[in-house]
Amino acid sequence: MVAAPTSEIPMFVEAGAVIPMLWPDVFTLAEYGDDPAIVHASDRNDMLHVLAFPRGESAGAFYDDGSWTSSEAAGSWTLTLSNSIERTVELEATVRTLAEPFDVCGVSLGGAPLADEDWSYDAETGVLTATYTTASAPLEVSGC
Repeated sequence: MVAAPTSEIPMFVEAGAVIPMLWPDVFTLAEYGDDPAIVHASDRNDMLHVLAFPRGESAGAFYDDGSWTSSEAAGSWTLTLSNSIERTVELEATVRTLAEPFDVCGVSLGGAPLADEDWSYDAETGVLTATYTTASAPLEVSGC
């Protein structure tokens, strides 16, 4: 049994999992309907929300053409999302699932540092959030 408030559903995820998800405002996967209040998945095809629980080496696929790899090294973690199109990625990742957790001191995309306003790290929860746009550049997270 897991204690959780009745308004929340616990999420059980294996360490190493990366979960690509639809953008939170997507209402339907179907293409029918022309009500401007309805957001179709195709309206957000260039956007991806990702939850990551990194540990070791893992890989997977998303959509019809996307793939991801996650790789842990001493004091660092790398996530690569490979797409046929450029997408804006909103990442939420916990570094507490790493074999050797660390506090995040830097985030770079394809070797170039992300701007400070594009990422944040909460040392209390161990959660990194980052927003970036790429088709396939690796996101590199480094510890202090």
